[in-house]
Amino acid sequence: MRNIYEVGVGFLKHNFLDAVQKAKSGDTIIVSEGFYELPELLEVTESISIVAKDLDIGKVFITMPIKISSGAKVFIRNINFVGDFLTNNLQVYYGSELHLENCRIERGNLTQDYVDVSNCSYYPLLFVNNGVLQLNNCEVLDFTFDNAILLKDQSKLFVENSSLDGVKLFGQSSIEVYDSDLKKYLQLYEGSKAIGKGNFGIYGGHKWYPIYMNGSSSAQIETLFSHNWTYLELKVEDSQFEVKQVNFAEDCSVKIFYDNSSTVQAVSPILLEATSDELEQSITEEDIDSPELIEDLELKDNAMNELQNMIGLNSVKEKVNEFISIVKFNQKRKEQGLPTQNIVLHSLFLGNPGTGKTTVARLLGELLYEAGVIKENKLVEVDRDRLVGSVIGKTEEITLAKLEEARGGIFFVDEAYTLNNASGNDFGKIAVNTIMKFMEDNRDDIMVIFAGYTDEMQNFLGLNPGLASRVSNEFNFEDYSADEIFEIGKAGLHKMGYQFDEEYYKRAIVKAYQKEVTKSNARFVRNFNESIAKVLASRLMKNLSDDITTITNEDISLAVGGELVDSEQRIQELLDELNSLVGLQPVKEFVTKLVKKAKVNKKLEETIGTHANRPTYHMIFTGNPGTGKTTVARIIGEIFYHLGFLGRKTVKEVSRPDLVAGYVGQTAIKTKEVLTAAMGGVLFVDEAYQLRQSERDEFGIEAIEALITALENHRSDFIAIFAGYTKEMEAFLDVNSGMRSRIPITIEFPDYSPEEIGEIVRLGLIKRWSIGDYPVVEQVAEIYSQIPKNQQANARWARNLIEEIVTNHTEWLYDNEPDNVLVIHPEVLRSTILGKIY
Repeated sequence: MRNIYEVGVGFLKHNFLDAVQKAKSGDTIIVSEGFYELPELLEVTESISIVAKDLDIGKVFITMPIKISSGAKVFIRNINFVGDFLTNNLQVYYGSELHLENCRIERGNLTQDYVDVSNCSYYPLLFVNNGVLQLNNCEVLDFTFDNAILLKDQSKLFVENSSLDGVKLFGQSSIEVYDSDLKKYLQLYEGSKAIGKGNFGIYGGHKWYPIYMNGSSSAQIETLFSHNWTYLELKVEDSQFEVKQVNFAEDCSVKIFYDNSSTVQAVSPILLEATSDELEQSITEEDIDSPELIEDLELKDNAMNELQNMIGLNSVKEKVNEFISIVKFNQKRKEQGLPTQNIVLHSLFLGNPGTGKTTVARLLGELLYEAGVIKENKLVEVDRDRLVGSVIGKTEEITLAKLEEARGGIFFVDEAYTLNNASGNDFGKIAVNTIMKFMEDNRDDIMVIFAGYTDEMQNFLGLNPGLASRVSNEFNFEDYSADEIFEIGKAGLHKMGYQFDEEYYKRAIVKAYQKEVTKSNARFVRNFNESIAKVLASRLMKNLSDDITTITNEDISLAVGGELVDSEQRIQELLDELNSLVGLQPVKEFVTKLVKKAKVNKKLEETIGTHANRPTYHMIFTGNPGTGKTTVARIIGEIFYHLGFLGRKTVKEVSRPDLVAGYVGQTAIKTKEVLTAAMGGVLFVDEAYQLRQSERDEFGIEAIEALITALENHRSDFIAIFAGYTKEMEAFLDVNSGMRSRIPITIEFPDYSPEEIGEIVRLGLIKRWSIGDYPVVEQVAEIYSQIPKNQQANARWARNLIEEIVTNHTEWLYDNEPDNVLVIHPEVLRSTILGKIY
């Protein structure tokens, strides 16, 4: 069954990266309007279709490179690809095919003051190595370097109704052109071949030959078409060139220079000139070739330099240096005829998403390949979905095929822990066993890297004892610091040619990152920058502006929800809301001091980087029911969100039934699910003392232990508030010796006085109703003071009284027709209030 994945923002829509990784051959990805910034290199190994929802190619923009490999046949339609000089936009490898229809691939003009490209090495927008590329109704434009497409190793290019900048062919590659324009040049080398059908358009006005051929290449053009009213020069060396007819602009003249080892056939008015010596003309030999051009993103600068230039990852860099040092040490011993140390290559890459695990794996592969340790410079990346089949026998077949594909290089298993499922008949275990056997039987032919979250990967190894002994190298990828996140984000925007206020951007991204709970690191940066780009694109479309490189502070503010500049104001509003509550004076004073202390801690953290030593803000709220604990929890939660300590404003309110299950082992799972849902905000546990109902309450103890673990391990990721009666909460803190030290803040909520209860009732009524000058406060206070203590439920009692008054007023309206139905009759007030005791 073929699947359709819709990419964009909204219910049931996918992230672009996730959709591509999930899609299987025959599936289609439909991309909604937007700006999509992808990882450093996205590899597509399945034969899928990627199409924009809108026919206008100006609606969907994709940046960063996509690699088509493993024989995949990929179709892309109505997409705008935007490149820079540091990457290819699209790569097609080894028997793979890419068909682009109604697409635009471009590298913008980077030669402005803020980008110096004078000494840059750079890449063609499209690179094809032993693959097939088909372009229909496409534009491939390089406004900076003029290099659009490079083919090598018997690659094929089919072009129809399209416009291209510079095109180069090597290694017996071929191009077939139908009614299309080559706006800069076509260069054929090493036995490459060109066929032109319909109009084959060429342009002049630049320093390169519009057509240059060398090395036993050939070209046969049906109709050579020129748009220029100018003189054009073509050159043929050791090649064959035939032009059957021409369609030139008026006053256009074309001359073909050829050497004595070439054969040229052309119709009038094309001029031919044989040359044997150095060509004497305005265009020199130096102008034949295009500027220095790097073919492949993966053959970039020295891998070690690239690794060292990566932001952060200091411990990983040290580990790689150590790894390579052992390799070089072995090589020297081998050169001197000494025994060498056996090196185990298989490794664990541990850390949160977005910490560069895949990139480091690729660079490590290059280093090991250069050192001769692995035979091929290739990385095959898989996850559970690409290894596990749905029927018996299929998993082993799929896994072995992927391992064979990686033979000689690196086999990278992402989120490897997902191969272990609690189910006893899970096929993931078959994949693990297949990998282990292959590792053992082919220990010198492959390097296997298992990657994933640290804790989950340790559990994964524990469930597979034989695996731990085979994987002895451990690389720990630490989360990026706030400063590193800023540097990554800044580099990403500069790479795209954007101008912006760096200080303002830093404040915004650091604040947003500190609120993030999921620890997605560089993925967070990509999403953050993408949100800014979307705001920028939306503004430009509305204002029809031509300035597509300037990001304003307002763009950044809108991208983070418009809260960057008004957090202080909102904090004061929340404190004002707290102080406007009736009563609770000790609570107000305590919270105000707590907020002042938190602000100081935040400034210290931002100044000297004390995030690791951030104070714990877990709390105990003690007091009787109805004293405002939930209301204050909500206010505190939002205050700490705006202070930057929390990622969300949410308060998740739970009690014992939400945490405790009825079966052994299920309570911890249930509690962890609640904790996961609460992360980033406030977890409010009401009547927390009920979690353990007796010394033999194993389920309750299990819930408490799970909570204590989270209080410690995630103390900076959420705030837990445990509420209940004062005496009972004291006993609750003694249930576990680690409880008090992990919950350092206690706030006592006093009972409301009778007068405060009266004021709560008055305020509750006048929100919607009119009560005139009726003495509600005095009368309610008198009645409340006469109620037995065990029935004085504070604000809950007041709330119930308000509801009774409104109900009685509604009934009174049945029998009366007052001029104003919002005025509550004094008799209704009197009878309802007095009725609470008489």
